[in-house]
Amino acid sequence: MLQQTYANVEIIVSDDHSVDGTKEILQQYDNDPRFRISYQTENLGAIRNFEYAIHQANGEYIAFCDQDDIWLPEKIEKLYNAIGDHWLVYSDSILVDEGGQSLQKNLSQLRRFKDVTDTRGFIFSNVVWGHAMMVNKQLLPHVLPIPAAIPHDIWLAFKATALTGIKYRDEPLTLYRQHAGTVTTTIAKNSVTRPHETRYRDFEEKLYWIGLLRDKEKK
Repeated sequence: MLQQTYANVEIIVSDDHSVDGTKEILQQYDNDPRFRISYQTENLGAIRNFEYAIHQANGEYIAFCDQDDIWLPEKIEKLYNAIGDHWLVYSDSILVDEGGQSLQKNLSQLRRFKDVTDTRGFIFSNVVWGHAMMVNKQLLPHVLPIPAAIPHDIWLAFKATALTGIKYRDEPLTLYRQHAGTVTTTIAKNSVTRPHETRYRDFEEKLYWIGLLRDKEKK
């Protein structure tokens, strides 16, 4: 992130009352003019902390950094040049292991990436990972607050598609680390039989999501 070819960057960090030594690492950058760091006095949770950080941004465009991604130096410059009149642009990513070594596979080999103007595909899946996107700040009034139990990336992608369509930059601009603690399961595992309670809960979540799509779709 600190090696971006696009120079006019502010780095927003919101420490969500961490207890794992993150605060001590961040304090090394307290005097770096590129950084704006906030230290929460209580744990807000992932979504509320994410929303807090978004509200601190001054720039016209915002890109999101997750815990598992490494930005290539040209990421911001190339997404900025690609976004045009759209409110969201995203790119491909290279999958790497915990040590940063390539797994010889890109996300585009696992999902169908393209420019998107039709929101119906979001009923079934999401291809726009948060770490690979940049959004125009004009999108924010349409997506905040983020609905409960909905991942921020699929919500932002759905709303941007409904409003302006979204743009795809066909090249990898991030390294996406895969390990046992990866939040999103990227490479599908062999299917297993799930308990009835789990399947029913998943059904309820899907039904809730489809209801949001129906109610928030463009006219």
